[in-house]
Amino acid sequence: MSRGEAMPPDVRRLIADHVHSVGALDLLLLLRDDPDRWWSARDVARTIRCPVAWAERELERLSRGALVAASGDGDSFAFRPADAALARAVETLSRFYVSHAREIVGLILAVPVSGRDR
Repeated sequence: MSRGEAMPPDVRRLIADHVHSVGALDLLLLLRDDPDRWWSARDVARTIRCPVAWAERELERLSRGALVAASGDGDSFAFRPADAALARAVETLSRFYVSHAREIVGLILAVPVSGRDR
């Protein structure tokens, strides 16, 4: 994606609906980058250096948002968007982030704390 290109509407919607922090963005992209892997909260915490409790909350939130699926025992999660539109939006976000990181982070930070899904 070129530097001058406007942020696609599906990426804006994905961020508004599901990405309430830069940490959540890092987590989503981590899971997307390795879709065959099932991640425990401990695995996530070790990889992105965050508290295990935060990883647990965020994995569950992404699961409720239909971006990841929980294993049968609920202890691990994998990137499994509920539909093709969500999968495409995450893919577009990943590509767009490479050349537009500041714009994406700015959009995430622009959402008032009271409006963020916790």
